[in-house]
Amino acid sequence: MDFKIKDRIEHETVVLTVAYGYGEDTRTKLSQEMVQRYRTLRAQKGASKSCIVEIQSEVAGSAIVRALFDLWKEVADKEKDQLICVNYPRDYIGSLNAIGLTTLRGFSLAESVEEALRQLRKI
Repeated sequence: MDFKIKDRIEHETVVLTVAYGYGEDTRTKLSQEMVQRYRTLRAQKGASKSCIVEIQSEVAGSAIVRALFDLWKEVADKEKDQLICVNYPRDYIGSLNAIGLTTLRGFSLAESVEEALRQLRKI
C-alpha cells in the first residue's frame, strides 16, 4: 500500500495519523481504511464522535480529499461533532477551499494535535 495509518486515542478523541503517497492503492483504499480505523477504535475505546486527522505528507491529491470527505460524513452528523485536519499541506489548502470542504459544518483545520484538542475543548 502507498499509505500508512497509525491510530490512537488522545483525551477521549480518535486521532488518525496518515502518511501517504501516490499510487493505485492510495486512490482506492485510503478512504475505506480511514473510516474503518475510526469506527473500530471508537467502538473499542468508547471515544467521542469527533476525530482528528494528522497529515504527514508534503503533497495532497484527490485520494486524501476523498478520504477526508468520507470520514467527515461519518463523524460530523451532529452539530457538535467535528473532524479536524492537522498539518494539511499549506500549498494545497486552496484546493480544499475551492471544493468547499473547509466550509462544511464540523470540518476545520489546525496546526497541531494540541490546537485541535483545544478546539474540541479537550485540553
